[in-house]
Amino acid sequence: MRISIIVMFRALLRMVMKMVGMRPQKVEIDQQGTVINFWVPSKPQNKKLAVVFLHGFAADGILTWQFQVMALARKYAVYVPDLVFFGESTTERPERSPEFQAECVAEGLKKLGVVEKWRVVGFSYGGIVGFKMAEMYSDMVVSVVVSGSTTELMESFSRPTLQKLGGFSSWSQLLLPRTADGVRVLLDVGIYKRIPYPIFFLREFLEEFICVNRRKKDELLAAVVKNIDSAIPKYPQVRAWVTENTSDMGSKGQDIRLGRCQKLENGIRGESRTACDRERRSLGDVGASFCFQLPPLPHSPFPSSLLSLSSSAIPAGREFKFQAKGLKQQCV
Repeated sequence: MRISIIVMFRALLRMVMKMVGMRPQKVEIDQQGTVINFWVPSKPQNKKLAVVFLHGFAADGILTWQFQVMALARKYAVYVPDLVFFGESTTERPERSPEFQAECVAEGLKKLGVVEKWRVVGFSYGGIVGFKMAEMYSDMVVSVVVSGSTTELMESFSRPTLQKLGGFSSWSQLLLPRTADGVRVLLDVGIYKRIPYPIFFLREFLEEFICVNRRKKDELLAAVVKNIDSAIPKYPQVRAWVTENTSDMGSKGQDIRLGRCQKLENGIRGESRTACDRERRSLGDVGASFCFQLPPLPHSPFPSSLLSLSSSAIPAGREFKFQAKGLKQQCV
């Protein structure tokens, strides 16, 4: 009998998370069977900034954000929920919308006693949920940092995007594959560097993540796509773009350092998270309202991507320089 590589890795990951000061905790949201599983600080962290990581559609929270948690757990109060029907989170309620996911995460944070302002970081589906949290709980969410996501997933955007990806008829066909080859396509789209995954790994991934709650996840996807274009909420943003590889980032202009960014002037330069991760430094204050707009990445069907300290699309070991021009905006 062959031992599952993914099961072994998840067991090892739990040990590592506990070593960096994190532990799992289930939170009962209501009396209708809604339970959200969080990874939370092992000890109270009331004096630290609260950062909430929201995962995408392929895996659960801690598997998606393991490296970010290890990098940030010492300096920040990190919270990583499994969204409903992912990981160990579930509900008996009929709601499937991103608004419902946002409500569950927010209520879970409140029940955990996280009364400080929240800095929300979301990838893909988690980014959509993060934007909903900002809309619904504007008094608590001070910033949203997203990668590979959008504020709304509309039909007018979905059709051409799915065609570019290979002629998929729906997001469900892409994000909930039924074969190992389908999992390979999903991972190729979601990860910057294409890796020759062995077939047994793809089959295990399909069984451990995709097949669990498949029907309910399909309902989640159906609730995300809107048939009509809706007004996009206005958020304070700082837009920037990749210009070139560089080894002297920050040598000219003003660095974005850990702490509060007071003002953005012409020619301010910053760094990608990969360079900061290698040197164990932070990409600015995670509480700052940053939204880095990038040109299309390789293998990406999207017209642009959002780079953040959470971005999983930037390859390790590669450095980027970006420059924000013509900006004079207070960063709050």
